[in-house]
Amino acid sequence: MPLSYRLDPDAEQELAEAMAWYDAERPGLGRDLLDEVHAVAQHAAEFPSSGELIRGLPLQHEFRRFQLKVFPYVLIARVRPSELDILAVAHQHRKPRYWRKRVAKISP
Repeated sequence: MPLSYRLDPDAEQELAEAMAWYDAERPGLGRDLLDEVHAVAQHAAEFPSSGELIRGLPLQHEFRRFQLKVFPYVLIARVRPSELDILAVAHQHRKPRYWRKRVAKISP
């Protein structure tokens, strides 16, 4: 059975900003980004071990990176037994690893 997933408020904000930017470039493109984020998140929730394991973070958590196929973004998620917590909708070419400071804010 797939895990449930949720976007952290910071990840929701990143997604909203990216959608607005893409819609300004071409109307409807932001919706395409949203659809892809949800498709990748659903796949990640069904197959959590399919994401690339992120090393160098607290050992009590498992963090994985899930690549979008069309847009240059990755989902950074903490895998828990019953839920996938998406901490970031991160652009691949901007501010690498900026999201790591969010790890300290999450509860075990």
